[in-house]
Amino acid sequence: MCLKHKLTIICPFLLSLYSDVCVWFADQQPAPRGNIATHCGGPESLSACGINTMGGAPHHFGYNVIGIDQRGMGRSSPTFAIKECTYAHYEEEAGSDGDFDADDEESIRTYARLAKARNLGCWNHPSFKVPVDEDDDASKIYHFLEYSGTRQLAEDIERVRILFGDQKLSVHGGSYGTAVFGTYTTIFPDNVNLMVLDGSVIPNYDIAQASEDYARSANQRIDYFIASCEFGSECGVKDMRACVSKLNNVLRDNQIRDYIQNRYDVSVYLFMVVIIQKLVGHYELAPGICSAAQENDIEKLEELLDKLLTSPTTTELKLKSSFIQDMPEVDSESKPTTYENPDWPCPGYPELSSGVTSLVNGLDYSFGAYDEDLFVR
Repeated sequence: MCLKHKLTIICPFLLSLYSDVCVWFADQQPAPRGNIATHCGGPESLSACGINTMGGAPHHFGYNVIGIDQRGMGRSSPTFAIKECTYAHYEEEAGSDGDFDADDEESIRTYARLAKARNLGCWNHPSFKVPVDEDDDASKIYHFLEYSGTRQLAEDIERVRILFGDQKLSVHGGSYGTAVFGTYTTIFPDNVNLMVLDGSVIPNYDIAQASEDYARSANQRIDYFIASCEFGSECGVKDMRACVSKLNNVLRDNQIRDYIQNRYDVSVYLFMVVIIQKLVGHYELAPGICSAAQENDIEKLEELLDKLLTSPTTTELKLKSSFIQDMPEVDSESKPTTYENPDWPCPGYPELSSGVTSLVNGLDYSFGAYDEDLFVR
């Protein structure tokens, strides 16, 4: 069951917003283990993703499972899903193709100009200007984008908790969801029952320091992967560090960038992260991938990467086999929201919502790196 819950914010002013909250009730009521709120990351993930994080079987776990379309996303309103908030809308103006080469400073500066044009265009959209009547009958304009960050989501989750009768709430967050529930638990420590944080993001809102921390943690993860390969007996690659370096260089070549963008719609960085994660469960493909990268055999490399990325890992197979597969219906007024339907909750939603992460993070990071030199650094 999903409800469009009106969030009436009293302090510092009276403001009405709408956020979609979905609940998959346990078969036994009251739920034996109470209520659990879930968020599986993004921030662009929607209510169905959070519910499915519990394995699609809340009756098995004994929880009422709560998922939410956080402010600006899915069926919540106001919505971020407008063309003025997409990067593609400003690419011609900025002279950018929406990507950048991390080794090319001018490429990064071009992308910074694109980001600035997009951010200003999005900020000035009239739908984000919310009039609020004051006590003296005057009207003041507040800006929605100043009230749609991670802290505000944590406060909305608390409002939902209270609707259930003020009982303690268990929470389960993955990726960015760890920031959501880390924030929630920090603000409302006495209202949490159990907490699971899976794949924690760095709790640092200084953007320069956070960038350095993310880069260092990525390198540590690569080192762990290389060590696990070379110390194990299944890898079959003598110098995995050289392979990773060569593969990274090949993936940044224009010959294969179109394949990455068109087939998987992710950045080269994220694509490389996913490859390393998947190789841990498929070491048998590593020698072929390394050989194709070394020989610059693009056709063979694409074939092997497709095979790698469409094969479930052993862990995924075990998880799927342990879950009951009767997922709830989705994408209607009374059901959880997904990205599966291109015309729900509005025509072209997946494309229109492609930049929502930076809208939330922009508030969290206090506008981030607005100075171009800081952005480059």
